[in-house]
Amino acid sequence: MKKKFAVILSAIMALNLTLPVLGAEKQAGGTVHIDPIANLALTQEQLNAGYEVNVTGYVEFDNRVPDKDGGLVFSNQGRLDILTLEVQKDGGAFESIQKIDNDPPLDAMDLASRGKFGREFGFTAPWKITEVGSYLLKVTATFTGPYEAASDVEDVTVELLIPIIVDYPAAPAVAAAILKNAGIPHRYQISGKTYGNYISDVAAHMGSTENDENGSWFDGIDKSDVDAYYEAVYDYLKSIGANLP
Repeated sequence: MKKKFAVILSAIMALNLTLPVLGAEKQAGGTVHIDPIANLALTQEQLNAGYEVNVTGYVEFDNRVPDKDGGLVFSNQGRLDILTLEVQKDGGAFESIQKIDNDPPLDAMDLASRGKFGREFGFTAPWKITEVGSYLLKVTATFTGPYEAASDVEDVTVELLIPIIVDYPAAPAVAAAILKNAGIPHRYQISGKTYGNYISDVAAHMGSTENDENGSWFDGIDKSDVDAYYEAVYDYLKSIGANLP
């Protein structure tokens, strides 16, 4: 009878010893870091094609445990199990974009220079953008062993970029403005009843030199280079007799 009681008591004690282990709460051990992503301004063409951004970062994890000599050694636990990228648009529900189920779980790499703890996992996850909006990206990592999942979030605003097309004035229009400001008429007398026209002369000269890449250039200068273009037209008018200051 005493022997049976001792067996029962031993079983109860063993059960009590295991209960704290079975019921132990998971402990924090990992931290996710998403690399900063700049806000984006995309054209409608880029959105239609699906603009792809690589979401990068790393997970650092300290899975060291005390050894028999009082030091710390890396344990088998705490390997990266699942890595998930989720995207929320304009405060809506999170949508899973990429889920990597590591089977078997990945062993951690040696810690690189970015992290502070003992092990590190780098990640790259593609994210395709097709709409403007305010986005919240979340990367979640789960580990093997008694460790809590870890996550990080990053805000990204995507705006529509509307191209502004600037039509710079060509040489004849520039010449007309120069002559008007100087109070000089477009026509000038060549001889007798023969007259020339400064605007026509400038138009004929436009795009005619070897350095002109197309018909709107003037003496090797593109019309988008406004100041230099103006000076080139001004100098040409003076060279053909316009009495400019």
